[in-house]
Formats: sequence, structure tokens, C-alpha cells
Amino acid sequence: MNYFEVVWQPNGDASQMARPLGHGREITRRLADPGIVADPPDLKWVWGSPNHPPGDIVAERNGLRLVSPKVRDILEAHRTPQDALQWIPGTVITPDGSEHPHWVAHFPEHYELLDRRRSTFGPSGIAMLIVLSAAKVAPHAVALMSRYSFTFLLAEQVVEGLQSAGCRGLLYMRVPIAP
Repeated sequence: MNYFEVVWQPNGDASQMARPLGHGREITRRLADPGIVADPPDLKWVWGSPNHPPGDIVAERNGLRLVSPKVRDILEAHRTPQDALQWIPGTVITPDGSEHPHWVAHFPEHYELLDRRRSTFGPSGIAMLIVLSAAKVAPHAVALMSRYSFTFLLAEQVVEGLQSAGCRGLLYMRVPIAP
């Protein structure tokens, strides 16, 4: 089976990034750690582009994984019992004042899915060239790329579901898997 790193499709337009409204990096730090978030704050973002609506994965200034209800439903439909995932509600406000429901994907369990012998790491310990371990990734369909904000690690059938549903603003990058 193939796996893909999935992120928002960058386009160089800073107005197409959600700006937090009333919350800062503290929620990002909280969501970077494992564990269920028992009392999530009310999360809102301002979308700056009047000409381009938010995509189905929204770039968020602080690195949260912010998705549309359509993406949430597809990820939920495909996740396995081994995929720990908590959905935290939020709202994206467009320039005309319209409010659009979105969801922050929080991964309360962080799994080591890399083949550490075949991956290449930089001086800070962050993987520069990622190679997944086939045995470690096999039980998962929806997972987190450890230490990477904005990203998801999705099995091929999940990617096919997103593509079939016409999800917008996503970039799919196949990740090598070691035998």
C-alpha cells in the first residue's frame, strides 16, 4: 500500500492563510503534545482573501491542521481503530463576515512510523528524508508525520477518497516505504 504526506497547496499568496482570532501559539503548543484536549478553547480564524475561498485544508499561521467538514468526514470514514484522532471545532471567517465551520485535527498519540535506518536526519534530529517502516505504518490509514505541522500521513485509499470528493487546496506527496 502507498502512503502520502498531505498538506495545503501553497501558492505564494499570504492572504490565503488563516490568521488566528483571539488565540495564539499556546493552543498550537498544547496540540503538539500527546493526550486528549479535554477543554478546547473556542477557535476562530480570519481568512484574508476576498477572491479565493478557503480550501479543504486551510493554511493556518501557527501550524494547526485545519480542515473542512468534507475532509473531516472522509478521514473519519477511513481511519482505523489504531488511528487516534480528536476533532476540535473551529470557525473560519471570510472577508464578507460569513462563518464557515472547520475542524482542527489533533493526534493525541504520536507513533514512530519511520524506518530510522533508512531515513536521513538533520543536526536538529528532524528527518530530512523520510522513509516509512512498512510494519509500523501498516495498521494506520490516518496518522501524523511526527514533528511536522500542517501535514497528514494518509493511506492511498484515503487520498483516493479526498480526490473523488473533489477536495480543493491539497498537495499529495508519496512517501517512500522500506520493506
